[in-house]
Amino acid sequence: MQYINRFSQNISQFGVSLMKRNFHNPHPKVNREGKIWRRTHKLPDHINQTKSLLEGADFRYVDNRPTPYGSREYNRILNQREIATKVVRLLEEMNFAENRYKNLEIEKENEKKNILARKLKPKGGVVPSKESEVDL
Repeated sequence: MQYINRFSQNISQFGVSLMKRNFHNPHPKVNREGKIWRRTHKLPDHINQTKSLLEGADFRYVDNRPTPYGSREYNRILNQREIATKVVRLLEEMNFAENRYKNLEIEKENEKKNILARKLKPKGGVVPSKESEVDL
């Protein structure tokens, strides 16, 4: 019993020393108040998660001339144009495929109707009943 008491005391002392040494928080110098403020204002935790730095101009001319694109921004624009042309092309292909499928279904229906219309039909008009037969 004494061993268990001594062991539990050592554990509790060890737990207190862990809290004093701050082992549960390996980076105590992190600015948590900034993160809390950004979350309360519905902003991302890090400024690098927004595209405002990527998409904005680096500088402006005094006479309001347009600023030239940066190399990465220009590459990004070209990439987006390629993606847009692919999307348009694939949408056109999808529309073509849907229309073709609908037309094929309509053609199949029409072909079935034509086959049924060409089948043999009974000759003559009304088939006489037994009562109307003439006795010979």
